[in-house]
Amino acid sequence: MSIISKEEKKEEETKKHQHKQKIRDKFLRVDWFILLPYLILSVTGVIMVYSASSYRLLQEGLPMWSSASKQLIFFILSLILIGVIYTMKIKVFRDSRLVNYFFYFVLVLLVYVLLFGQRINGAKGWISLPGFQFQPLELFKLALVIMMARYLTYRQFWTFARKWHFWFFTFFGLLLIRLQPDNGGVVICALLILALLVCNGESPKISGAATLLFYVVAVLGIFFLPYILPMQEYQKARFLVAQHPFDYARGEGHQLINSYYALSNGGWFGTGLGNSIEKKGFLPEAQTDFIFSITVEELGMFFGLFIIGLLLLLVLRILYIGIKAQSRFNSYLCIGISMMIFIQMFINLGGLVGIIPLTGVTLPFISQGGSSLIVLSIGVGLALNVSATERDYRLSTKKRRRLKIFE
Repeated sequence: MSIISKEEKKEEETKKHQHKQKIRDKFLRVDWFILLPYLILSVTGVIMVYSASSYRLLQEGLPMWSSASKQLIFFILSLILIGVIYTMKIKVFRDSRLVNYFFYFVLVLLVYVLLFGQRINGAKGWISLPGFQFQPLELFKLALVIMMARYLTYRQFWTFARKWHFWFFTFFGLLLIRLQPDNGGVVICALLILALLVCNGESPKISGAATLLFYVVAVLGIFFLPYILPMQEYQKARFLVAQHPFDYARGEGHQLINSYYALSNGGWFGTGLGNSIEKKGFLPEAQTDFIFSITVEELGMFFGLFIIGLLLLLVLRILYIGIKAQSRFNSYLCIGISMMIFIQMFINLGGLVGIIPLTGVTLPFISQGGSSLIVLSIGVGLALNVSATERDYRLSTKKRRRLKIFE
């Protein structure tokens, strides 16, 4: 018995050693085209949150670094979550029970926030926790991407009742978000659903062109919505302000005009970190909705274009991994994550330059917001995991082909 126990111990130690070695090898093969842009964007976000919020905090008699320190804590927590998710097997996120429980949990949070949540800027969308506010909407975006990936992968095996069940709870979640009210959140979730449905086909490789076509049509449609759809006057005003802000300079166009001033003041090289004029009361929520305008004003248009380039690199890399993935679930998961980042980026930047109405959507990884940073970081961790998994699968396939040739 002692000999058997020693052998079993040796086997267990060998398995543990092999498992640790696999994890080390996986970290050595991390996709830097995803991780490096993420790190640069997140660190830039911490710095710019400090710069954009410091004047307001000083006026309120609070420590100038309080907002930035919270953002830094969320960034460190996000890095830990990315590491944990990266070491897990991607098949865990296909587990129907786990995904369903997660989705229902998020719906419960949305009901709770509607009944007992904290109202900020007219929307009742935050749950107050010690030291910060948590926004369940961000978790709903991630849950929606994972659920849509499962639905599109296995829909041919689902019964009509199960499909009806899925769509009912999806639209129930959208209704809860609309009742907060958070129109920007509803638009993001609806565009996510539509983008993934457009990408749905026999071959995921057509998804890139289909997604691009979808967004071109969506952007063009924005300019004609006030003229073809019945709207209230205040709803039409938002579209008209985006197109003609100087006609509403003393009213709803004030914020957009000051965003223009910030972008113009910076020039190509900026006025210097911390030297923004517009953050001194002219732009509300300078560290969230208008942080890109402050960034360009202080660091210049060159740096602003660099930030946009990093965001697009991140989006396109994750989208490329999704298009090339052998697993349909991995493909739809990466496409959904890339679209989640892109839609949020487009709505934020589009509002700042007047392409679309301002909706209060933050800039990914840059704007202040712990909920957004953590959820987007989880998405990055999933994309990194898929990238490593697909690469291992391709390498193992090549090895099997070589062995067949030699045989």
